[in-house]
Amino acid sequence: MSYVSIIRLGCYYKYMKVHLIGIGGAGVSALGNLYLGKEYEVSGSDTNRNRFTDILEKKGVKVIIGHKADLITKDLDLVVYSNAIPKHDPDNVELAKARELGVEVLSYPEALGRITKEYTTIAVSGTHGKTTTTAMLLHILQETGLSPTGIVGSLLSSSGSNYVEGDSNILVIEADEYMKAFLNHSPTMIGVTNIDHDHHDIYPTLQDLQDTFKEFANNLPELGILICSALDQNSWDTFEDLARTVIDYSVIPVEDLSLKVPGAFNRRNAQLAIALAIQLDITLEDATKSLESFKGTWRRQEFKGEGDNGRLVYDDYAHHPTEIMASLSGFRELYPNKKITVIFQPHLYSRTKNLYKEFCNAFNPEYVDQVILLPVYAAREEADPEIDIQVMAQEINNTGPKAMAAADFQDAITKIDNESEVIVTMGAGDVTELSNQLVLRK
Repeated sequence: MSYVSIIRLGCYYKYMKVHLIGIGGAGVSALGNLYLGKEYEVSGSDTNRNRFTDILEKKGVKVIIGHKADLITKDLDLVVYSNAIPKHDPDNVELAKARELGVEVLSYPEALGRITKEYTTIAVSGTHGKTTTTAMLLHILQETGLSPTGIVGSLLSSSGSNYVEGDSNILVIEADEYMKAFLNHSPTMIGVTNIDHDHHDIYPTLQDLQDTFKEFANNLPELGILICSALDQNSWDTFEDLARTVIDYSVIPVEDLSLKVPGAFNRRNAQLAIALAIQLDITLEDATKSLESFKGTWRRQEFKGEGDNGRLVYDDYAHHPTEIMASLSGFRELYPNKKITVIFQPHLYSRTKNLYKEFCNAFNPEYVDQVILLPVYAAREEADPEIDIQVMAQEINNTGPKAMAAADFQDAITKIDNESEVIVTMGAGDVTELSNQLVLRK
């Protein structure tokens, strides 16, 4: 068993005044909640309000829309900024003012990394499934009385929050590989769902990604534990010679596990969550039983409601070919005899270009009856004229289900097959707004 000890924390913290730039981000907003739990004075700014800022404002955080230099004052102890800020606003006036005044400035990964040193930190990482696995582990620990603190990259269906407040020394975080953010963390235990080539702008090759995961694993102390699957060859190749304890989560039995979230990939996520929990002296039986009441997270096979003609509307964050195939397999498992339409919004031109063939083959006709492609959500990138969704739709149509391209959300709605019974909006961009429109149309 693990050498981890569980203690209850007191409520005595040094008072600090913190300002968060990009407070509406999933990670930064969760950090704001954690700072509030330490009784810090928290303020923040962002370009728009969203459900994350709404939660913080209800707790008394002053959220300013727009970035203004006068929000930064000399009495601030710390300014934390989202990693998105330097990319989208390299001359951000608040960052410039903080540096001018000599206020300490940290990126979100750096700030979270500092927090990880204060706790027994369990970091859940991996290319796919880390949000759900993090949420599953937190659910197990809460149900079994360990009272963890947690930061998740989505909203938990059970609480509507991306933050779990606990009173023990256990911190569970979703550790992101994008921009090598997780290298800032100091975990006691790491869980890796899988390793699959993604974020080609940061990792040109799979080997680059594996090397970075290995570097992250070396942040573990000598007695630290890493848990991954021997069935995921990329993971096993990465960690098989790691000078730490490596545990195979694929041996965890899940034959009798009853999950509310469908799909073989969710059972694999559950295996990792259970394996991590066992290292905290939770029994296999208790961990398995706890997951029976797990309700999932926002935008992970999330049921939004009924649309026109009683159609069932779901929203899903899958944006990589591997995730698409896994998610659609889960939907087919849930609805073996219903006609399923997927409205997919590719996320990033670079990802679509680098994985073009994989995307065209991701829509298995056994799982989906119709595919509607939306224009690429460019996010941080410039448009690439080589990516044509009309051509992409035709290639999907040649070997897979019926596929077509749509100019925009409204056009996509008009293209939905009249016989469709389940509609899934899918992607990491703003396609989630379309799912809301489909439900509201009822």
